[in-house]
Amino acid sequence: MTLRELHRAAVRNVSANSPKENAWIRWLTGMWYARCRKLDMELLWPSCLSQACDLDHAKAAFAVHAFNDPAWMFLGRAAVHECIEGLK
Repeated sequence: MTLRELHRAAVRNVSANSPKENAWIRWLTGMWYARCRKLDMELLWPSCLSQACDLDHAKAAFAVHAFNDPAWMFLGRAAVHECIEGLK
């Protein structure tokens, strides 16, 4: 079973009354989002960098995606901003 399938099954079956299940869902969601962010860094960032006229435009293009993506917003706005500022 893939991580995506596990996440979908867990979200479908979660009980609002079970803190243990909710913690497991948060953990699983965090793992899924980390995978999504890794793919963004491996695929989207190089694409932004190659198509932009300079580094600032590439960061701006990536920021548009990151600030509208739940996987990035899961980290919080300040953490996303720090990640984008650190891109080279």
